[in-house]
Amino acid sequence: MRQYMVLGAVIVLAAFCSTAIGGYSDEQVRHKLAMKIGERWKCSDLNIELYPYSDPAKAGTGWYKYVAIKATDAVHPSGVRMAPVSIEAWDIHFSLSKLFQGNEVVVLSKSAERYSTKLSEVDLDRAAKLKHNMPIQNVKVELRNGVITFSGVYKLVFGHNLYLAGKLEVKNHQEINFVPIKASVNGIPIPAGPLGVLLDKLNPIVDTADVPLHPTIRNVTVADGYVVLSG
Repeated sequence: MRQYMVLGAVIVLAAFCSTAIGGYSDEQVRHKLAMKIGERWKCSDLNIELYPYSDPAKAGTGWYKYVAIKATDAVHPSGVRMAPVSIEAWDIHFSLSKLFQGNEVVVLSKSAERYSTKLSEVDLDRAAKLKHNMPIQNVKVELRNGVITFSGVYKLVFGHNLYLAGKLEVKNHQEINFVPIKASVNGIPIPAGPLGVLLDKLNPIVDTADVPLHPTIRNVTVADGYVVLSG
C-alpha cells in the first residue's frame, strides 16, 4: 500500500513539474501573451501568431520558430497611440516560468526581429498634451518635410509664444528624442541653459519600453503627417 502511495506522489510531482516548468500549449501561451499585452495596451484587432518548431524536444518549452503580434492600433496609458503595429521575431525563446508564474514577458533569446509602427500628427499631439509635467500649454505638433515642430505657450513667468523645430533620433533603442534645430520664444533664440531644461521635460517624446517582445528601435522617419518607427 505504501508503495502505491509513494508512486502516486511521484506521479503528481512529475505532473506538477511538467506544468510549472514547461508543457504549456501554444494556445495557453497565446492567451497569456494577450492578457499581458492587454494590461498595458488597449488594442484593436489584436492578433498573435505562434509557429512552433517541429522538433519534439522544443515543444512546450517556450521556443518558437516565428512569432507575430499585430494590431490595427494600440493605445498606451500614457496616451501614446500607435497604428498600425507589427512585431515579428524569429527563433524566439520565452521564459515560461516568468510568463506563467512571474506574470511577466521575458524573452531569453531571439535570432532576428522586425518592428514597424506609425504615429500620426494627431497621436503625437495628444501624447504631448498628456505628458506628465508638460511645460508647453496649448502645444501643437506638426510633421512636415522630415522636420517636427512644436508650438504653444511656454510658461516661464507668464505666457510666451514658443517655437521648436528639429529632428527625431533613437536613444537606447527604445526612446525617441527631439533634437532641436531652431528654438525660440517670441522670435528670440532660447539660450542653451533654459533650452536644456525644456528638453529634459519634453524628452523622450515616445518610449517603447512597454512594447511587447521589447523590439530594438533602429530608425525613426518623419514624413508628412506621421512618424514611422522601425527595427
